Amino acid sequence: MVTEQDPAPRRHYVAELLTMLDDGPENRPVLTWRQTVWTATAFSSRIRTLSAALRAAGTAEGTVLGLLTLPNHPDSLALRYAAHLLGASVVHLRTANPGSNAATLTAVDQAEMAGVVGVRLIVHDPLLTDRAAELAAATGLRTLGTDVPAAETDVPHRAPTRGILTFTGGTTGRPKGVRHSFSGHNDLVLSDAAELAAEPGGPPRLLVTTPVSHAVAAMADAVLVSGGFLVLHEDFEPAAMLHALAAHRITRAYLAVPQLYRLLDHPDLPGTDLSALRRLIYSGSHAAPARVARAFAVLGPVLVQCYGSTETGRVTLLDQLDHYEDELRGAVGRPFPGVEVRLSEPDGEILVRSPQCLTEYPGDPELTAATVRPDGWTRTGDLGYFDEYGLLRLTGRRHHMIKTRGARVHPAAVERELLADGVFTEAAVYSAEGPDGAELVHAAVVPGRGTPQEGAKAQVDRALARIAAHLGPEHAPTTVVLWRRLPLTAVGKPDRRRLTVPDGHPDVCAVLTRQP
Repeated sequence: MVTEQDPAPRRHYVAELLTMLDDGPENRPVLTWRQTVWTATAFSSRIRTLSAALRAAGTAEGTVLGLLTLPNHPDSLALRYAAHLLGASVVHLRTANPGSNAATLTAVDQAEMAGVVGVRLIVHDPLLTDRAAELAAATGLRTLGTDVPAAETDVPHRAPTRGILTFTGGTTGRPKGVRHSFSGHNDLVLSDAAELAAEPGGPPRLLVTTPVSHAVAAMADAVLVSGGFLVLHEDFEPAAMLHALAAHRITRAYLAVPQLYRLLDHPDLPGTDLSALRRLIYSGSHAAPARVARAFAVLGPVLVQCYGSTETGRVTLLDQLDHYEDELRGAVGRPFPGVEVRLSEPDGEILVRSPQCLTEYPGDPELTAATVRPDGWTRTGDLGYFDEYGLLRLTGRRHHMIKTRGARVHPAAVERELLADGVFTEAAVYSAEGPDGAELVHAAVVPGRGTPQEGAKAQVDRALARIAAHLGPEHAPTTVVLWRRLPLTAVGKPDRRRLTVPDGHPDVCAVLTRQP
């Protein structure tokens, strides 16, 4: 069994959270989901109740729990907190994919995920009892429903010996299990909470529209520990998000880059009161400078870009002041405090070393050895360089490079060209196999609102000519699929697996091809 490598933290972030919940006004609202408001007293009681139920079910230090909850339900957080107090770990088995157009995971998928990380107990929402039973039958695991009676009990504060467990978003393949140290997450949450508590303007109010099992988790934890308020949405929907930003006087929000694009293009945006918003963090994939420039013009100086990954946690930050400068908007920023970044020779792969980096891929020692170097540096698979301002810029991904007609094509570079003039609002470039087995460059684009199909075809022709002129003719896609909107993964990234099989998809408008 892999155990925590770092020393036990002096303070446990969940113990700090309980102190914050217990010391303030009993009726202080701390979060809302489906228009139901949870008070500090109710949420504190829920964490303690679930911790007592988990302990009675045999949960102890080192136990791994598989969670089946409705998307971003408050229990998604409360169960993780309850387990972490006992020294246990959790993994979200994702019966539903918040923010995704992808098909729901099957019981077989979830059984494989549970086996990879060593799940010993399935904890499920009562509405997911049938799925929990399917999974139990496939794995032989016990189940525990969350409909347990309230219980007041002393809660121990132990560091999970199996660390923090999650799965990658599965953008291009099957999700991979990832393990992080508990102390890295714990220290990050406490540090961020201290900064949030010191900010002027009152406690933070965070809108969550991406899965609390991923990047937004530490943000949500820090907001609660600092005395703030969460608005939990089950998925990302632009109109609902805009309404919540105004109605709840949201001060902070997090979006994946394609979600930011959709927010920008929504007709309700100009009339939405965003005066309370202090920081809009966007991340997950490379953002086109032209789209970032429009976001800055429309939203003002609230934009913050964060670059990172499931494996590395947060790496760099392009802060609010950087967004004032046109020439900086194509960068992903400077390393966060405590994060080291360097480039490998000679290819420029980005290497990261920080307490938030993964410790292993459970059950895959070969991939772990290939990713986590003995000297502590983690390979990201991303390629980039530092510019004259000391800002990191991305050029592509090692494994996404397309080799076609003797050229090496980075999809990110082609995507930037497709989005350069604002004609297309979303773009994704990927590899496809030609009739002779050779790799071809394909693209998926979303034309701007109100663009007729014939007009979109003319825009594609102009874009291909620009790509050929700027990058070389080999970079111009041989097939361009026009979509109403791109399918996204659970974490808001373009779902490249679904993009490669567009036939019959209801959001596909047209498929344009040309001879390579």
